[in-house]
Amino acid sequence: MKILIYSSNSIYSGKPVGGAEHSLSLLAKGLLEEGEEVHFLTREVGKRLSKSRIENIDGVAVHFLPNYAIPLQRISMLGRLNEWIFQWFLFFYLNKHFKNFDIAFGYNEYPDLYYILRWKDEFNLGIKTVIRVAGFYWHFGIGLKSDSQKRIITKVYNSVNMVNFISLSLERKYWSLNSEYNYGFNIQDSFVLDIGVPTPNIYPQTSSLLDFKIVMVSRFAQLSKNQKLLIKAFKAANISKATLILIGDGETKEALVSYCKKDDFLSTRVRFTGYINKNVVNQYLSNASLFCLCSDYEGVPKATLEAMYAGIPVLVSNIEAYKDIVIDNYNGFLAENEISEWSNRISEIYEQHLDGSLAEIVLNAKQFVTENYDYKKNTVRYIKVFNELIA
Repeated sequence: MKILIYSSNSIYSGKPVGGAEHSLSLLAKGLLEEGEEVHFLTREVGKRLSKSRIENIDGVAVHFLPNYAIPLQRISMLGRLNEWIFQWFLFFYLNKHFKNFDIAFGYNEYPDLYYILRWKDEFNLGIKTVIRVAGFYWHFGIGLKSDSQKRIITKVYNSVNMVNFISLSLERKYWSLNSEYNYGFNIQDSFVLDIGVPTPNIYPQTSSLLDFKIVMVSRFAQLSKNQKLLIKAFKAANISKATLILIGDGETKEALVSYCKKDDFLSTRVRFTGYINKNVVNQYLSNASLFCLCSDYEGVPKATLEAMYAGIPVLVSNIEAYKDIVIDNYNGFLAENEISEWSNRISEIYEQHLDGSLAEIVLNAKQFVTENYDYKKNTVRYIKVFNELIA
Protein backbone atom coordinates (compact mmCIF):
# COMPACT_ATOMS: atom_id res chain seq x y z
CA MET A 1 0.00 0.00 0.00
CA LYS A 2 1.29 3.45 -0.96
CA ILE A 3 0.42 6.13 1.59
CA LEU A 4 0.95 9.89 1.36
CA ILE A 5 0.82 11.94 4.56
CA TYR A 6 0.55 15.66 3.86
CA SER A 7 1.00 18.42 6.42
CA SER A 8 2.45 21.86 5.64
CA ASN A 9 3.61 22.06 9.24
CA SER A 10 5.46 19.01 10.56
CA ILE A 11 8.29 17.89 12.79
CA TYR A 12 10.43 18.00 9.64
CA SER A 13 9.55 21.58 8.65
CA GLY A 14 11.93 23.29 11.06
CA LYS A 15 9.73 25.06 13.59
CA PRO A 16 8.08 24.19 16.94
CA VAL A 17 5.09 21.89 16.54
CA GLY A 18 2.38 20.34 18.68
CA GLY A 19 0.85 16.96 19.32
CA ALA A 20 -0.92 16.68 15.96
CA GLU A 21 2.34 16.99 14.02
CA HIS A 22 4.09 14.47 16.27
CA SER A 23 1.17 12.07 15.75
CA LEU A 24 1.50 12.22 11.96
CA SER A 25 5.21 11.43 12.10
CA LEU A 26 4.55 8.59 14.54
CA LEU A 27 1.93 7.17 12.17
CA ALA A 28 4.46 7.36 9.34
CA LYS A 29 6.99 5.52 11.49
CA GLY A 30 4.48 2.83 12.46
CA LEU A 31 3.32 2.25 8.87
CA LEU A 32 6.92 1.97 7.71
CA GLU A 33 7.68 -0.60 10.41
CA GLU A 34 4.72 -2.65 9.18
CA GLY A 35 6.14 -2.72 5.65
CA GLU A 36 4.00 -0.05 3.98
CA GLU A 37 5.43 2.50 1.54
CA VAL A 38 5.15 5.89 3.25
CA HIS A 39 5.89 9.35 1.88
CA PHE A 40 5.54 12.52 3.94
CA LEU A 41 4.90 15.83 2.13
CA THR A 42 5.63 19.05 4.00
CA ARG A 43 6.79 22.63 3.40
CA GLU A 44 10.16 24.18 4.00
CA VAL A 45 10.07 26.90 6.66
CA GLY A 46 12.10 30.10 6.50
CA LYS A 47 13.62 29.46 3.05
CA ARG A 48 11.72 31.59 0.57
CA LEU A 49 13.69 30.62 -2.54
CA SER A 50 14.45 26.98 -1.71
CA LYS A 51 13.93 24.15 -4.17
CA SER A 52 11.86 21.05 -3.63
CA ARG A 53 13.86 18.10 -2.35
CA ILE A 54 13.43 14.57 -0.97
CA GLU A 55 15.23 13.38 2.13
CA ASN A 56 15.17 9.96 3.76
CA ILE A 57 14.55 10.51 7.47
CA ASP A 58 14.48 7.33 9.56
CA GLY A 59 13.26 5.41 6.55
CA VAL A 60 10.44 7.81 5.65
CA ALA A 61 10.72 9.61 2.29
CA VAL A 62 10.14 13.23 3.32
CA HIS A 63 9.31 15.62 0.46
CA PHE A 64 10.05 19.29 1.16
CA LEU A 65 8.12 21.82 -0.89
CA PRO A 66 9.52 25.32 -1.31
CA ASN A 67 7.83 27.94 0.82
CA TYR A 68 6.59 30.28 -1.91
CA ALA A 69 6.12 33.79 -0.59
CA ILE A 70 6.19 36.61 -3.11
CA PRO A 71 6.84 40.16 -1.80
CA LEU A 72 3.84 42.13 -0.50
CA GLN A 73 1.63 39.04 -0.61
CA ARG A 74 -0.56 40.48 2.16
CA ILE A 75 -2.04 42.75 -0.47
CA SER A 76 -5.21 40.91 -1.47
CA MET A 77 -4.48 40.53 -5.20
CA LEU A 78 -0.87 39.45 -4.64
CA GLY A 79 -1.95 37.04 -1.91
CA ARG A 80 -4.33 35.32 -4.34
CA LEU A 81 -1.59 35.21 -6.97
CA ASN A 82 0.78 33.62 -4.46
CA GLU A 83 -1.84 31.01 -3.58
CA TRP A 84 -2.53 30.26 -7.25
CA ILE A 85 1.20 29.80 -8.01
CA PHE A 86 1.68 27.44 -5.09
CA GLN A 87 -1.45 25.45 -5.92
CA TRP A 88 -0.36 24.72 -9.47
CA PHE A 89 3.17 23.92 -8.40
CA LEU A 90 1.68 21.52 -5.83
CA PHE A 91 -0.51 19.89 -8.50
CA PHE A 92 2.55 19.43 -10.73
CA TYR A 93 4.50 17.89 -7.83
CA LEU A 94 1.64 15.61 -6.75
CA ASN A 95 1.20 14.34 -10.31
CA LYS A 96 4.89 13.66 -10.64
CA HIS A 97 5.26 11.70 -7.38
CA PHE A 98 1.89 10.50 -6.03
CA LYS A 99 -0.53 10.02 -8.91
CA ASN A 100 -0.77 6.26 -8.34
CA PHE A 101 -0.86 6.27 -4.54
CA ASP A 102 -3.64 4.56 -2.60
CA ILE A 103 -4.17 6.86 0.38
CA ALA A 104 -3.71 10.58 1.07
CA PHE A 105 -3.90 11.32 4.79
CA GLY A 106 -3.77 14.67 6.58
CA TYR A 107 -5.24 16.80 9.35
CA ASN A 108 -5.25 20.37 8.05
CA GLU A 109 -8.60 21.11 6.39
CA TYR A 110 -7.47 24.29 4.68
CA PRO A 111 -5.35 24.63 2.69
CA ASP A 112 -3.76 21.15 2.78
CA LEU A 113 -6.70 18.76 2.32
CA TYR A 114 -8.57 21.34 0.26
CA TYR A 115 -5.72 21.34 -2.28
CA ILE A 116 -5.46 17.54 -2.24
CA LEU A 117 -9.17 17.26 -3.04
CA ARG A 118 -8.93 19.83 -5.84
CA TRP A 119 -5.96 17.93 -7.30
CA LYS A 120 -7.89 14.65 -7.10
CA ASP A 121 -10.91 16.16 -8.88
CA GLU A 122 -8.88 18.11 -11.46
CA PHE A 123 -7.13 14.96 -12.69
CA ASN A 124 -9.91 12.45 -11.93
CA LEU A 125 -7.74 10.30 -9.64
CA GLY A 126 -8.71 7.25 -7.61
CA ILE A 127 -6.62 8.06 -4.54
CA LYS A 128 -8.64 7.75 -1.31
CA THR A 129 -8.57 10.72 1.07
CA VAL A 130 -8.70 10.56 4.86
CA ILE A 131 -8.78 13.54 7.22
CA ARG A 132 -7.72 13.31 10.86
CA VAL A 133 -9.87 15.38 13.22
CA ALA A 134 -7.81 16.16 16.31
CA GLY A 135 -9.20 19.51 17.47
CA PHE A 136 -11.45 22.41 16.61
CA TYR A 137 -9.27 24.88 14.72
CA TRP A 138 -11.40 24.08 11.66
CA HIS A 139 -14.26 25.80 13.50
CA PHE A 140 -12.77 28.45 15.79
CA GLY A 141 -9.85 29.38 13.51
CA ILE A 142 -11.47 29.05 10.08
CA GLY A 143 -15.21 28.35 9.98
CA LEU A 144 -16.23 31.28 12.20
CA LYS A 145 -14.30 33.83 10.12
CA SER A 146 -16.69 34.06 7.17
CA ASP A 147 -19.42 32.22 5.30
CA SER A 148 -16.99 31.47 2.45
CA GLN A 149 -14.53 29.85 4.86
CA LYS A 150 -17.36 27.88 6.42
CA ARG A 151 -18.37 26.60 2.98
CA ILE A 152 -14.80 25.46 2.31
CA ILE A 153 -14.71 23.51 5.58
CA THR A 154 -18.05 21.86 4.78
CA LYS A 155 -16.88 20.97 1.28
CA VAL A 156 -13.69 19.36 2.59
CA TYR A 157 -15.46 17.19 5.14
CA ASN A 158 -18.19 16.15 2.73
CA SER A 159 -15.68 15.33 -0.04
CA VAL A 160 -13.10 13.18 1.74
CA ASN A 161 -13.64 9.44 1.64
CA MET A 162 -13.26 9.01 5.37
CA VAL A 163 -13.06 11.10 8.54
CA ASN A 164 -10.74 9.90 11.32
CA PHE A 165 -11.88 11.14 14.72
CA ILE A 166 -9.16 10.57 17.29
CA SER A 167 -11.62 10.12 20.18
CA LEU A 168 -15.30 9.53 20.83
CA SER A 169 -15.53 12.77 22.78
CA LEU A 170 -14.15 14.73 19.84
CA GLU A 171 -16.62 13.04 17.50
CA ARG A 172 -19.48 14.06 19.79
CA LYS A 173 -18.26 17.67 19.86
CA TYR A 174 -17.86 17.69 16.06
CA TRP A 175 -21.52 16.79 15.53
CA SER A 176 -22.58 19.22 18.25
CA LEU A 177 -20.84 22.10 16.44
CA ASN A 178 -22.37 20.91 13.16
CA SER A 179 -25.85 21.26 14.64
CA GLU A 180 -25.20 24.51 16.47
CA TYR A 181 -23.61 26.34 13.52
CA ASN A 182 -25.39 24.61 10.60
CA TYR A 183 -22.34 23.37 8.74
CA GLY A 184 -24.33 20.79 6.82
CA PHE A 185 -21.85 17.95 7.26
CA ASN A 186 -22.82 14.79 5.39
CA ILE A 187 -19.62 12.75 5.59
CA GLN A 188 -19.18 9.56 3.60
CA ASP A 189 -17.64 7.39 6.32
CA SER A 190 -15.77 7.71 9.62
CA PHE A 191 -13.84 5.82 12.27
CA VAL A 192 -12.48 6.56 15.75
CA LEU A 193 -8.79 5.85 16.30
CA ASP A 194 -5.65 7.64 17.42
CA ILE A 195 -2.11 6.53 16.71
CA GLY A 196 -1.25 6.79 20.41
CA VAL A 197 2.21 7.20 21.86
CA PRO A 198 5.54 5.35 21.76
CA THR A 199 7.11 3.98 24.89
CA PRO A 200 8.35 7.23 26.45
CA ASN A 201 11.97 7.67 27.47
CA ILE A 202 10.85 8.84 30.90
CA TYR A 203 12.22 7.15 33.98
CA PRO A 204 10.74 8.56 37.22
CA GLN A 205 13.47 9.35 39.74
CA THR A 206 13.31 8.85 43.49
CA SER A 207 13.67 12.12 45.37
CA SER A 208 12.71 13.64 48.70
CA LEU A 209 8.97 13.35 49.33
CA LEU A 210 8.92 16.99 50.35
CA ASP A 211 10.39 18.03 46.99
CA PHE A 212 7.11 18.20 45.03
CA LYS A 213 7.58 19.10 41.36
CA ILE A 214 4.53 19.88 39.23
CA VAL A 215 5.01 19.93 35.46
CA MET A 216 2.73 21.12 32.65
CA VAL A 217 3.76 20.55 29.02
CA SER A 218 1.70 22.56 26.55
CA ARG A 219 1.78 25.48 24.17
CA PHE A 220 0.67 28.82 25.63
CA ALA A 221 -2.54 29.52 23.71
CA GLN A 222 -5.36 31.94 24.46
CA LEU A 223 -7.93 29.73 22.82
CA SER A 224 -7.51 26.45 24.68
CA LYS A 225 -4.81 26.36 27.37
CA ASN A 226 -5.14 27.74 30.88
CA GLN A 227 -1.72 28.02 32.50
CA LYS A 228 -2.85 31.10 34.42
CA LEU A 229 -5.51 29.15 36.29
CA LEU A 230 -2.92 26.52 37.24
CA ILE A 231 -0.51 29.23 38.44
CA LYS A 232 -3.18 30.76 40.68
CA ALA A 233 -4.22 27.34 42.02
CA PHE A 234 -0.57 26.47 42.70
CA LYS A 235 -0.17 29.63 44.76
CA ALA A 236 -3.41 28.95 46.67
CA ALA A 237 -2.27 25.41 47.53
CA ASN A 238 0.84 26.95 49.15
CA ILE A 239 2.75 23.68 49.47
CA SER A 240 6.14 23.95 51.14
CA LYS A 241 9.06 23.29 48.75
CA ALA A 242 6.73 22.71 45.78
CA THR A 243 7.74 24.04 42.37
CA LEU A 244 5.74 24.52 39.16
CA ILE A 245 7.50 24.03 35.84
CA LEU A 246 5.72 25.25 32.70
CA ILE A 247 7.16 23.82 29.48
CA GLY A 248 6.28 25.30 26.11
CA ASP A 249 5.95 28.57 24.23
CA GLY A 250 3.21 30.64 22.66
CA GLU A 251 1.19 33.81 22.59
CA THR A 252 0.31 34.07 26.31
CA LYS A 253 3.67 33.11 27.80
CA GLU A 254 5.30 36.53 28.20
CA ALA A 255 2.28 37.98 29.97
CA LEU A 256 2.35 35.09 32.45
CA VAL A 257 6.09 35.50 32.99
CA SER A 258 5.47 39.15 33.90
CA TYR A 259 2.57 38.18 36.14
CA CYS A 260 4.75 35.75 38.12
CA LYS A 261 7.66 38.18 38.43
CA LYS A 262 5.42 40.66 40.26
CA ASP A 263 4.51 38.11 42.95
CA ASP A 264 7.01 37.22 45.71
CA PHE A 265 5.74 33.64 46.02
CA LEU A 266 5.39 32.87 42.31
CA SER A 267 8.65 34.52 41.26
CA THR A 268 10.64 31.93 43.22
CA ARG A 269 8.39 28.90 42.66
CA VAL A 270 7.35 29.01 38.99
CA ARG A 271 9.77 28.27 36.17
CA PHE A 272 9.19 28.84 32.45
CA THR A 273 11.44 26.76 30.19
CA GLY A 274 10.22 27.96 26.79
CA TYR A 275 10.21 25.52 23.89
CA ILE A 276 12.69 22.68 24.51
CA ASN A 277 13.39 19.47 22.63
CA LYS A 278 11.77 16.16 23.52
CA ASN A 279 14.78 14.72 25.33
CA VAL A 280 14.93 17.69 27.70
CA VAL A 281 11.16 17.52 28.26
CA ASN A 282 11.59 13.87 29.25
CA GLN A 283 14.28 14.84 31.77
CA TYR A 284 11.87 17.23 33.45
CA LEU A 285 9.12 14.60 33.45
CA SER A 286 11.49 12.01 34.92
CA ASN A 287 11.79 14.23 37.98
CA ALA A 288 8.12 15.21 38.17
CA SER A 289 5.89 14.35 41.11
CA LEU A 290 2.71 15.37 39.30
CA PHE A 291 1.78 16.13 35.69
CA CYS A 292 -0.92 18.76 35.15
CA LEU A 293 -2.74 19.90 32.05
CA CYS A 294 -5.19 22.72 32.64
CA SER A 295 -7.11 23.43 29.43
CA ASP A 296 -10.49 24.36 28.05
CA TYR A 297 -10.47 21.75 25.29
CA GLU A 298 -8.18 19.05 23.90
CA GLY A 299 -8.10 16.37 21.24
CA VAL A 300 -6.14 13.43 22.61
CA PRO A 301 -3.43 15.09 24.75
CA LYS A 302 -0.23 13.18 24.04
CA ALA A 303 1.79 14.65 26.90
CA THR A 304 -0.83 13.37 29.35
CA LEU A 305 -0.77 9.88 27.84
CA GLU A 306 3.03 9.78 27.97
CA ALA A 307 3.00 10.82 31.63
CA MET A 308 0.46 8.10 32.43
CA TYR A 309 2.52 5.56 30.49
CA ALA A 310 5.66 6.58 32.38
CA GLY A 311 4.13 6.24 35.83
CA ILE A 312 3.58 9.91 36.71
CA PRO A 313 0.27 10.83 38.41
CA VAL A 314 -1.84 13.16 36.26
CA LEU A 315 -4.29 15.92 37.15
CA VAL A 316 -6.26 17.32 34.21
CA SER A 317 -9.27 19.49 33.49
CA ASN A 318 -12.66 17.83 33.66
CA ILE A 319 -13.47 18.44 30.00
CA GLU A 320 -15.00 16.33 27.25
CA ALA A 321 -11.67 15.07 25.89
CA TYR A 322 -10.76 13.31 29.12
CA LYS A 323 -14.03 11.42 29.55
CA ASP A 324 -12.58 8.62 27.42
CA ILE A 325 -9.16 8.65 29.13
CA VAL A 326 -9.12 9.62 32.81
CA ILE A 327 -11.36 8.04 35.44
CA ASP A 328 -11.15 10.20 38.55
CA ASN A 329 -9.33 8.53 41.45
CA TYR A 330 -8.80 5.37 39.37
CA ASN A 331 -6.12 6.16 36.77
CA GLY A 332 -5.74 9.89 37.35
CA PHE A 333 -7.46 12.96 38.73
CA LEU A 334 -9.96 15.47 37.32
CA ALA A 335 -10.64 19.05 38.34
CA GLU A 336 -13.23 21.59 37.28
CA ASN A 337 -11.61 24.70 35.84
CA GLU A 338 -11.90 26.79 38.98
CA ILE A 339 -9.00 27.97 41.14
CA SER A 340 -10.37 26.48 44.36
CA GLU A 341 -11.04 23.10 42.70
CA TRP A 342 -7.55 22.86 41.23
CA SER A 343 -5.94 24.05 44.46
CA ASN A 344 -7.81 21.47 46.54
CA ARG A 345 -6.95 18.63 44.15
CA ILE A 346 -3.25 19.57 44.15
CA SER A 347 -3.25 19.55 47.97
CA GLU A 348 -5.06 16.19 48.09
CA ILE A 349 -2.62 14.61 45.63
CA TYR A 350 0.31 15.99 47.61
CA GLU A 351 -0.99 14.22 50.73
CA GLN A 352 -1.31 10.97 48.76
CA HIS A 353 2.18 11.54 47.44
CA LEU A 354 3.45 11.71 51.01
CA ASP A 355 1.61 8.61 52.26
CA GLY A 356 2.44 6.48 49.19
CA SER A 357 -1.17 5.82 48.16
CA LEU A 358 -0.72 6.84 44.50
CA ALA A 359 0.88 3.53 43.46
CA GLU A 360 -2.34 1.80 42.38
CA ILE A 361 -3.57 4.81 40.40
CA VAL A 362 -0.24 5.03 38.59
CA LEU A 363 -0.40 1.30 37.76
CA ASN A 364 -3.96 1.60 36.42
CA ALA A 365 -2.92 4.54 34.24
CA LYS A 366 -0.02 2.68 32.68
CA GLN A 367 -2.17 -0.37 31.97
CA PHE A 368 -4.86 1.78 30.32
CA VAL A 369 -2.41 3.52 27.97
CA THR A 370 -0.66 0.25 27.09
CA GLU A 371 -3.96 -1.34 26.08
CA ASN A 372 -5.47 1.60 24.19
CA TYR A 373 -2.72 3.94 23.00
CA ASP A 374 0.27 1.80 22.08
CA TYR A 375 1.30 3.06 18.64
CA LYS A 376 2.33 -0.38 17.34
CA LYS A 377 -1.11 -1.85 18.07
CA ASN A 378 -2.89 1.18 16.65
CA THR A 379 -0.77 1.19 13.48
CA VAL A 380 -2.13 -2.27 12.70
CA ARG A 381 -5.64 -0.93 13.24
CA TYR A 382 -4.98 1.93 10.82
CA ILE A 383 -3.72 -0.48 8.17
CA LYS A 384 -6.90 -2.55 8.52
CA VAL A 385 -9.06 0.56 7.99
CA PHE A 386 -6.98 1.70 4.99
CA ASN A 387 -7.10 -1.72 3.35
CA GLU A 388 -10.88 -1.84 3.71
CA LEU A 389 -11.12 1.66 2.21
CA ILE A 390 -9.17 0.81 -0.95
CA ALA A 391 -10.61 -2.67 -1.39
